Order: sequence, then C-alpha cells, then structure tokens
Amino acid sequence: MLFPFYNNDSKAYTIDDANFDCWRIIVAECDWNHKYATLCELIQDCPSVKQLTNPCVVSFLNNPKAYSNWLPQEKWFVKVNNNWCLELADPCICNNDWDKYVIATEDDNNPWPLDTKVKWSCSYDWLYCIDIEEAWPQTLVWRPSWPNWPFINPSLPTDECKDGQWYIVKLKSNWAKWYVDFDCPEEDNKPQYCKCVWQVWRASTSCKDRTVRYFLPRANSAFKPIDTMVDDAQSYIAWDWVCKWTDAFAAPKTYWVITIEKAWIYEIAFSTYITFSQTLHSIRCWLYYDNWSWPTELNDIKYQTWEYRVDWNPEVFNRCWPEEWNKEKFIENWVWRYKWAWRTMENTWLPFARTYVLNITESTEIFMAVKPDMRWVDPRLILENDYDERYYIQVEWQWSSAYWAVTTIDIARIWNSVHQSRMQPI
Repeated sequence: MLFPFYNNDSKAYTIDDANFDCWRIIVAECDWNHKYATLCELIQDCPSVKQLTNPCVVSFLNNPKAYSNWLPQEKWFVKVNNNWCLELADPCICNNDWDKYVIATEDDNNPWPLDTKVKWSCSYDWLYCIDIEEAWPQTLVWRPSWPNWPFINPSLPTDECKDGQWYIVKLKSNWAKWYVDFDCPEEDNKPQYCKCVWQVWRASTSCKDRTVRYFLPRANSAFKPIDTMVDDAQSYIAWDWVCKWTDAFAAPKTYWVITIEKAWIYEIAFSTYITFSQTLHSIRCWLYYDNWSWPTELNDIKYQTWEYRVDWNPEVFNRCWPEEWNKEKFIENWVWRYKWAWRTMENTWLPFARTYVLNITESTEIFMAVKPDMRWVDPRLILENDYDERYYIQVEWQWSSAYWAVTTIDIARIWNSVHQSRMQPI
C-alpha cells in the first residue's frame, strides 16, 4: 500500500529508545512531540499486523531525502520493501520501454493517459451528446449535454401503473424540444387464441437409408427449409396450414406456421398423426420457436425401437421364439448389411402430442418438424418385396378418414409476459 508522505525540512525526529519495543509504533502529535503506542491502543480490535519497528524506519523518517535523489518531493510516496524498511516510491509504473498508464482496448498498443483516448460523441439522431471533461484530480467525467439534454434531471412519473407494472420510458417533443415522459402499458384483457390445422400430404423426398428433418411450412412461402445435416434433402412436406387467429398473431414472415406478435405468456399445444410403412427405426416430432436469434427446439418427443444389435453378446432377446435361440440359424443366409442392423418399429402409424408454456417478449415464429430415421435395414426384410415408395412418411389430417386424427397447433394467451430483468435465481 502506498500513502503520501510529506517532510518538513526544519524539523527532525529525536528518538528516545528508552521505551522502544516490539509491536510499538511512533505516533506524531500535532505539537511535534511523539510517543510510542501499540496499534491496539490506536485501533479497536487491532488485527495482527507486523509493525515497522526496525531502526531503518527511524533513519528514513529523519532523512527521507537520503533515500531518493531522483524523485521530486511532490511525487513522494512511501513503500514498505521486502526488508520491512521504508523507501520512497513513484506511483507511476513506467519506464523508458513501456508505459502502462491505460490500455483502452485489447488491440491498443499505445498506452497513454485515459483523457487522451476518449472524445465527445453524439447519438445518431442527435437527441443528445456526451461531453468528456477532465476533473481534479485526473478524473474524467462523461456528461450528457447539447443539444437538447432530455436526460439531465428528467421529470419523474407522477402516477403509478396498475398491478405493479413497469413504466414505458419514452422521448416526446414539444416544439422541437425533447423531454422524457412515462407511460403505463396498455391493459388488454381480450382473450387471444390461434388454431392451425394441417392439410394432409407426404414428405417431398424419400428417407431411405438416411434420417431427414422434415419441416411443415406454409405452401405459399417463397422459401423452403433445408436440413443442412443431410445432402440433397428437400426437407419439407409441401402442403399448407389453415390458420385462424386473433390480433395477437400474424402470418409468418418466412416459411414457418404462425407468428406471435404480442408479448404475453402463452400455452402452446400440438398434436399430429403420422403414417408410414414398417421401415422406421425411430421417429421424432417437435415444435420450434424462432425470435430472430436462433431457432430453439421446444423439447422433443421420440419413439425408438430396440437398440440391441444381433451381433452383440450376450444376447438378451430370443428372436427365434417360441423355438430356442439359435444365433447361427437366425443370421443364416443374411445379406452383409443385415449383420449390423436394428429392427424397425412394429408400427405403421404413431400419434404425437405435447403442450408447452412460453414467455413471449418479442415477435416469435412457431414451426413444426418431423424426423424419421431409416438408416438401418431390418434383418426380416424380404428384398424382392421391397420398393422405394415405402420410404416416405405422411402427416395426416382429420377429414381424409374417420380413423385418422387431426394435426393441429393451438396457441392461447394465459397471462401477462414477464420481463427477464424480473427473473431472480433462488
């Protein structure tokens, strides 16, 4: 620790060693007398700190100039060195090779005092400027100022918003003069609801020997989504949604299903019915939401078959039942690719359904994806009876058959949105 030190040339210390002892410190009185005292006498609850009691301390206090022939007195600071003696030190950490006053940025290779590195600036709309002043001692002041200074001593709100709502701070003008004003959020207790129903169609491309993430976009979109993880994948099911909504919703701006425009907490539910041939190893279905930052998956639903491969040991399933298990007989005359195969699902249709709660604070789009996985071949497959049309999936609707379920996305407002700044960790 450094502390300023001043010396009066007309006064010298005369030290009486009669009461000199360990753990005592020299205390100078205002009348230039001195006494010896312990720190515990000076400071309540004295910490265990080693005091400067060496003779070199006395020598320094009597003649500090002897310890510095190069430093002007206005820069004298006292430092404790490794020998527990005092010496004069310059608080400026600098030398001829490298000046470490201020490095403003990571790429700043020219450190200098901060007041040489900053400048005044104005906002792009010229509503306010920031002036830089240097105040004593070497302190910089950032002050909003000309031309309109609406943020200097602005007026405070006079009324409280209902239910503890936060104020909306706005800039308003009066005869070209800007000032700060406060508004309360508009109360809107109207129910908000959206329902989208899918019109049946099947995947645009075959999923044979691969897994593809198929999106269900609006048919009139000029853009079609692509699963970037798959080569040559028209990864969408090209048909359309029939959507009806209240004023909290809007048509999507890209190729998704629906846009939530107003900030509230919403309950979002989807259900679907997917048909396919018995070619799937697994299938997933879920919703995404995209608030113009990055699409975020709303959890995930997955149906997946057994993960036990026929070449693993020990075998845990008897695939020859009701006969006894015979591995050699089971894999006899297999095509080479069967040896590493998983079995497909024992299904040709699957329902999916899920409900989420979203705190929407900005415009957000919702879309849906289905991902079948047909990368493995079932060892029971009869090759001569296989054909490519079996490797498409189809998302159903309710009007094509009395036995098929509807594919829908339902969104309902349930409460006011919560700003992230109000969320506190427990």
